[in-house]
Formats: sequence, structure tokens, C-alpha cells
Amino acid sequence: MLRIPNLKYFGWALVLTLASCEKASVTPATPNPMAAVNQAASARAEGIAEGVSVIEGRLVFANNDAFVATMKRLQEYNTGKLADWDAQNGIKSLSELYTSINNSEKSEQSAEDLIAQGKLLGIPDDKFASVVNTDGVFQVGDQIHKITQNEELIYPATGKGEAKHFPIEFKFASDSTGAGAEQARSGNFYGWYEREIYNDASGRRLPTTSNGRATRMVAVQWNVTYYLYSSAGVRTKYQYKPRFWFWSGTDASNLHVDGSFDVTVPDPTTGNPSPPFTVAGSDDDTNTSSVSKNLVFVFSNNGTKFTIVTSTSHHSAVYRGATASETL
Repeated sequence: MLRIPNLKYFGWALVLTLASCEKASVTPATPNPMAAVNQAASARAEGIAEGVSVIEGRLVFANNDAFVATMKRLQEYNTGKLADWDAQNGIKSLSELYTSINNSEKSEQSAEDLIAQGKLLGIPDDKFASVVNTDGVFQVGDQIHKITQNEELIYPATGKGEAKHFPIEFKFASDSTGAGAEQARSGNFYGWYEREIYNDASGRRLPTTSNGRATRMVAVQWNVTYYLYSSAGVRTKYQYKPRFWFWSGTDASNLHVDGSFDVTVPDPTTGNPSPPFTVAGSDDDTNTSSVSKNLVFVFSNNGTKFTIVTSTSHHSAVYRGATASETL
């Protein structure tokens, strides 16, 4: 949750909420051969989030309030509960695509490898990646949003009218990509940063799996801005290396992440940056391969960016009695 120490500086609430609008009709005027499929998917979506339906494989939020309410609700979900919600929301989400790629023996590269190469859309915020379909599309009211790695297209669901282009700053960097990864994260950064940890807190190699495969912990930070939603957060993952495959998730007995970012945001009237304020949070879970925490998130209708002044996060994993830890 966004916390700002000096509220008098701002003319807006702690979490910026989109101006309300009338509920827009998104039902096609002509008969749709997918109507039965849409109806069944919409029933599932409506059952887990009020004001949400499905049309042609994308989530449709009836209005801004429905989008905001759903995203706020997802902030409270841990990895397991979010996956359950995602499985029932009536679409194939980008988050589900990441999982299917990483779990498929037919995949030659991991989702992260593909994102690093620019071959797959990268959205590090798992909450937002659960409402966006595999094409990067979702809908709010009568506006369709299509996210690519470099821009977000916003256009009428009717197909009539010009699209709005919103630029996205994004870079995927990890220590395994070579020189410059740490520099990409230093100070303010936009995108997705990872660091891989192979040794435990005593400097010994992390334990192998029961069949002798190497394991590692991955520490993650992100800062992303989209037209309606922005977030910055932290994640800890645990992985193992199959013999003829890329690194894949495996459950650790305990995972922990916490973070503290000093950030500024632009004043909605003047555009001047706010004084820095601190956002912090943490998450723990057992018998899981990933934990994450959105330290700050905001809703707007013009892409409100967080500028990170400083960022610190602590990551730890317990696997087969050994503890790995890292500070970014």
C-alpha cells in the first residue's frame, strides 16, 4: 500500500483512484460465434470478481471501480491463492503462460530467458500479469488496453477511433546476463532485475535436489509503469537445474522477502516530484517456489511513475537445512 508521510503536499489520496465513469456496454452488436464460450468464462470471472466478465479471451472490467477493486483485492493474495484465482478467472493469463513455458518439457528456454531476449512480454508484477492475457490485453469500460514491451495501446472496443500510445520504459537485467546488470538497477530503474545466488550463508554451495541437481535462490526487484496501474516490488524465488533443461521452480521449505524503497511521485497538478517517502513490506511462505510483495502501487489515468531514490531488499531461502540470503 502506498504510504506518504506528508499528505498536505498532495491533492490526491494515498492510492490514486480513477475518476468514476458510467458503465460502458461491451457486448458486440453482431452475433458472436464465441458467445457460449464467453458466457461460461464470464460466469467464472464474475464469480471471483464483481463487475468482471470475459470477451474473446480477455478480462473486461465493467468500469474503473471494478478494475481498482480487483487489483486491490489481489494485493492481499499470496502466491498459491493468486494462482487459484488466476486459474478460475476465465482467461489464459500472461502469468499462466510463464508457468506453462517453465513447466513444459517442450520448452527450450525459460520464460525469463525469452523476456531477456525480447521474445516474450515481461510483466514482473504477478498480480497485474494475472489480469492481462497472453497477448497483453485487458479491457476497462469501453477501452481496450494492449501492452507491449515498449508501449501500451489504448483503443475503443468498438474498433472505431484512433489508438492512444503510452510509452513504457522497461529493461530486463540479471547478473547472469553479464556486465551492466547491477548498473541497470542502481538508483532509479524501470523494469525487472534479478540476481542469482548459488551459495548458502556460509559460502558453501547450496544443497542439490534428491536426485543431485543443482539449486539456487533468485532475488528480484521491479519498478513498472502502465497507463492505469504502476507498481514497485520485490520477490524471492527458488529453482533447480534439470540435466537437459533450464532453471525451473522448486519448493523451498521457507522463503522470505522484505524491501524498503525511498520513492518520489510527480505532483498531479505541477508535475514536480514529491519529497522522497518510504514504502516497505515483507512476505514469507513455506513449501513454495516464490514469494513476492508489492511495496507500492498506484492507480491513475495517465501513467504515474515512481522514481526510486534508494532501494534495499532482503531475500532468504531455506532448502534441505541450508539457508541462502542476499541483500540488494
